[in-house]
Amino acid sequence: MDRAWVGVDIGKQHHHAVVVDAGGDRLFSRRVANDESALLALIGEVSALAEELVWAIDLHSSESALLVALLLARGQRVVYVPGMMVNRAANTYRGAGKTDAKDAYVIADQARMRRDLTVVRADEELVVELRMLTALCVPKTASVQVKRHGDTRG
Repeated sequence: MDRAWVGVDIGKQHHHAVVVDAGGDRLFSRRVANDESALLALIGEVSALAEELVWAIDLHSSESALLVALLLARGQRVVYVPGMMVNRAANTYRGAGKTDAKDAYVIADQARMRRDLTVVRADEELVVELRMLTALCVPKTASVQVKRHGDTRG
């Protein structure tokens, strides 16, 4: 297959990825842990499905930082589909309720159909790395402060 779109519904501890082809047919759907080894396995498995992939994410925050950094480091194209756009579009798709799998499908399908999405560029990689470092440092800093000064939370 020439081209496929990967929609990723971003979560704190887990993401859900769905791959669609040019006709919008679902080729792959899986929940994946938000850790490096699981994400690398996902990237490898999905990369075997098409020559060219467009990855689409619904959050551009610390939760997506590791995935985005791994994708950009591998030269993958990543686009941002705002959460509000996903929520509005989801109402037009079949299926009751909100699930991670449905949202990931909507994200992939919107990336397939739209040409006005923001591309996450490699020059933004520094921002992604800084978000990752910040996310890692904040809990450690708080832990050190508690050890030094005691828990001052009332």
